[in-house]
Amino acid sequence: MNPVVPTRRLAAGLALAGLLFGCSTETPGPSKAKGPKPDLMLITVDTLRSDHMGPYRDLYAGPDGPAQVETPAFDEFADASRVYATAYTAIPLTTASLGSMLTGKLPRHHGALNNSMDLSGDVRTIVMALDEAGYDTAAFLPTFLAGKPGFERGFDVYDYPKLGQPGRDGFEVVKRAMKWLEGHDKDAPTFVWIHLFDPHAPYDPGPELERKHLGDLAGKIPDYLREEVFLDPSKTYDKEIPIVRGLYRGDVELTDNALAPLFRMLLDRPATERERLTILTADHGEHLAERESYIGHTGYLHEEMLLVPFIVHSSSGAIETGIIDYPAFTPDVSPTFAEYSGIGGQWGYDSGAKPLLSPDFLEPLAELPADQQRLRFMVHETFAPEGFYDQMAARYGDSKYIVETAPERPAGFYLMDGGPAVAEDILGDQDAWSAEVRARFDALTERMSAWQAETDPILRLDSTLTQEQREALDAMGYMGDDHGHGAPPKQQPKPTEDTAPGKDG
Repeated sequence: MNPVVPTRRLAAGLALAGLLFGCSTETPGPSKAKGPKPDLMLITVDTLRSDHMGPYRDLYAGPDGPAQVETPAFDEFADASRVYATAYTAIPLTTASLGSMLTGKLPRHHGALNNSMDLSGDVRTIVMALDEAGYDTAAFLPTFLAGKPGFERGFDVYDYPKLGQPGRDGFEVVKRAMKWLEGHDKDAPTFVWIHLFDPHAPYDPGPELERKHLGDLAGKIPDYLREEVFLDPSKTYDKEIPIVRGLYRGDVELTDNALAPLFRMLLDRPATERERLTILTADHGEHLAERESYIGHTGYLHEEMLLVPFIVHSSSGAIETGIIDYPAFTPDVSPTFAEYSGIGGQWGYDSGAKPLLSPDFLEPLAELPADQQRLRFMVHETFAPEGFYDQMAARYGDSKYIVETAPERPAGFYLMDGGPAVAEDILGDQDAWSAEVRARFDALTERMSAWQAETDPILRLDSTLTQEQREALDAMGYMGDDHGHGAPPKQQPKPTEDTAPGKDG
């Protein structure tokens, strides 16, 4: 995959003042008006890179053009939605990231630091608040990763395969969710959370999509190329890496096929029915050996792992559609739903999460100079399952500062130029940073060091797992570089006419 040449800032449609704030005096949704509360839906896709779907392919197109991935369902849904050109996860670990979406908090504040841990009992979720406000709530998940008591609070239906049971592919998860939605004939508004796992390793898009992206190599791929793996840094893997990327592209297209009927239902919803606000995002992206000898997402804070899609759709057309050049953050999910539904509450005050559709947020932002409207302070962190390279980072505008916690990991200031697979150049001169921002970074470093000293090693994943949990996580690609095949089985799509090998994008 070639380095990305960002094109989003050259597009006229990305001006904040024009599209995002053109009607900022309008009150989106029912949050400040009397009337029925909207239905809400959260769609999260595990390990989904934004540059492999919808309009993001053009925004992050490299010298050879956009990534060669066909996602017609994603594309149609995005065309009828508000698309945040850049969006970032708080952490590239599934359970922790999902916890941040449901609470508006960073993992160190909500307690689910990694895939073995649960949300703290004293942490409130957006689902609990919606349930108390009269919402009927349901979740449909593919694995046991969020199958924990803290996550289940507030849900009337919490449908997932228990530990030891086979995982579910996206087709099955979507089918279960749509069946519940179609059978819901109550007057109460609904909140539905749907999570898909299909782009996650082991990569297995099935024979048709393998043939489409890998030609004659389909069916001949060694197992280790389907896994999350630490590669030998002394080797180049010139033949292997294109195969891995082809398999991943196929998995993204498989996910598009699985979500197609759900998107159709959302897009065809009559405007006269109760409004449904839908947010689609991902828990994290995926590193495909762009800068490290590594396939996966847990142990680093590179852009490939942090950049995610963030798409917001209103069935009633209450929010303006188009591409928005304001950075979204996955913890924004909770305050955005809370404000839009009118339930209120404190969400994200300790993570900087924002109610993205609130006039109280948008109007002051629109008054800033154009070059300041994209400046947003965000914090990222990761607690790797193996426990030897926790990291924390802060982002401000197009710069990122990685706080080091292990000598062998790359610390320092980095300058991003937009998109996955960009060069992350360490800055030698920090004079361009304002005193306020540098003070925040210094305080972050101190907090990180103090927290690490207090908790290491008691919060390590390895010390909290049962043998059954360890084996299940290992099968899903979370325990190092020697994994089995235990991810949800992937249903095969109908054959397509286009089965020619695709180009690497």
